[in-house]
Amino acid sequence: MPNTTRALRCLLAGLALILASCHQRGDGGPVLPSVTIAHPRSQPVTEFLDLTGSVAASRSVDLVARISGYLQSVNFADGAYVEAGQLLFVIEPEPYKQQLASNQAALLQAQSEFDRQQQLISQDATSTANLEKWRSTRDQAQAQMELSKINLGYTRVTAPFAGRIGRRQVDPGNLVGAGGATKLATLDRARVRANCEARFSQRVLVDRLLSIISLAAAAA
Repeated sequence: MPNTTRALRCLLAGLALILASCHQRGDGGPVLPSVTIAHPRSQPVTEFLDLTGSVAASRSVDLVARISGYLQSVNFADGAYVEAGQLLFVIEPEPYKQQLASNQAALLQAQSEFDRQQQLISQDATSTANLEKWRSTRDQAQAQMELSKINLGYTRVTAPFAGRIGRRQVDPGNLVGAGGATKLATLDRARVRANCEARFSQRVLVDRLLSIISLAAAAA
């Protein structure tokens, strides 16, 4: 009998709790969780792939002084990126300008004498050997003038291609090119090499072709 009384009391207590809970909710329905709503967005997605690669020089050249003279100026910062044709070094040009002027004067003199010999040969006032002598003198003077132009051009050392230039090997004021070519600096053009899966390469190629076709269709 005591056990029955205890069970009845527990049952009544449970019913009281249930009724109290229903009274607090009011409608007697379950409590719904809150839901966050987000609208979808459309934006371009760029495919990328992480690869392990290596950097190597695709082109490399040692810049040297091809004539002798004192280095006048260095026109770049060590390790800088330079453009093709950019002026890098200047070797004193004054002696080569004077040499060019002297050779030009010698050519004018030789040409004038050769023209005079031509007039004399037409009058039988000189020999053919003398005429050929001055022809040879004129041609040699022409060659010397062209050579002096080339040497004057060598006073300006420019970048043969765009790339990264290393540390200068000679400072301004030093004599270069005496007894042989003097290395001034090294210019490199770097290229990155990476192994890529064939299927990824094909997919990239197809995507590019589709983009080209879409652009052509839009232009039409």
